[in-house]
Amino acid sequence: MKVEYLRLLSLSSNTDSAANKVRRGMCFEIDDCKFHLKAMTRPDYQPLVDNKKIIEKLQERITLMNMELMTEREHNEKIVKDIKDLTSVKDKETKDEVSKDEETSNKENSLNGEIKDQICSFILYCNHPVSEKFMELALEVHENELLPSVLDKAYELMKLAPYIPIERCRLVKYNYDDDLMEQSFDLNEFQHQTIGQIVGGKLVKKMKLLINTMME
Repeated sequence: MKVEYLRLLSLSSNTDSAANKVRRGMCFEIDDCKFHLKAMTRPDYQPLVDNKKIIEKLQERITLMNMELMTEREHNEKIVKDIKDLTSVKDKETKDEVSKDEETSNKENSLNGEIKDQICSFILYCNHPVSEKFMELALEVHENELLPSVLDKAYELMKLAPYIPIERCRLVKYNYDDDLMEQSFDLNEFQHQTIGQIVGGKLVKKMKLLINTMME
């Protein structure tokens, strides 16, 4: 109604007047607005098309991001599962190792106990030819060692080489309090016997032995 009214006014007035020019300008603006309003309702309206394209691209990007997130989540879940499985295996291996270590330790302790029960301990004396001192040392040997082997260990323990050849040495049962050699263990007689057989077995503790050196 307003548009028609303005047009009637324009026909009835002087076309060259200032008011007429204003009215014509307003009519032009109104027509332009109507044109744009009508264009905006069309599906091929360019700004609307551009916005639709932007929205579609955003939707595609969101879809891709969701897929990437799902893939990453599945990957992380697999990593967590693998870690749990590996931890479970490691825990089992650790428990098995601990059990084996305990079993080995028990066997070693048992074996050490058995070996300890088979050890003969002696107090070994010797008049050392170099220092000229009466030496006293502890000698421990297995009860099943033969006499020649025990003599070798006693000889090395007292460090008699090279001053006195081992052939001139022999072990004797020694009474320290009375300074008395009670029994001589000559190799000719006892070389095929074990020290346990000679001294009476493993029950003998801290028996006193002397390395006696013989003249050439």
